Amino acid sequence: MRPIRVLVVDDSALFRNMLSQILDSDPMIHVVATAADPYQARDMIIRYEPDVMTLDVEMPRMDGIAFLKRLMPQHPIPTVMISSLNSAVFDAMANGAVDFVDKPQNLDKEKMSAWIRGELITKIKLAYYTENRFCTSSRSPYCNYFIGILPSGRIYLKFFCCLVPAYFYCRCNLNLCY
Repeated sequence: MRPIRVLVVDDSALFRNMLSQILDSDPMIHVVATAADPYQARDMIIRYEPDVMTLDVEMPRMDGIAFLKRLMPQHPIPTVMISSLNSAVFDAMANGAVDFVDKPQNLDKEKMSAWIRGELITKIKLAYYTENRFCTSSRSPYCNYFIGILPSGRIYLKFFCCLVPAYFYCRCNLNLCY
């Protein structure tokens, strides 16, 4: 099986490089490109056709949520949001992101590496497997779920339920591990 092709989009060159190096160290993931803003990301998506994208929320020129709103209708791609803004991730999820992680602040290199390996890599793999039919997925506009298998072998069940039509945004997010 070929590695998951990932595009990393973040305005911080240091964070972007660290993410790329650590993600590339996983044998199931290959970072095909990086981008400093959504305009570069658009070009990289067309050129490299990644399987999954990690996307920062706060960036210059255009924020990640505005980019997601423009991208998803034309080129849907499983996206894991990386954000230190907790309320913004709900807008991102409403606009097509499949998951999010809280961007850690002031971590040393070892702790950052552990966070990427422990949380971000798992969510990238789940985003890929969900979109590529390795998992069961509902297509109801009011309730979506997927079932995946974590590297540890535990089953991961995730529900996204929109309780009312999309123009009345209401969403719950439930993660269960067995």
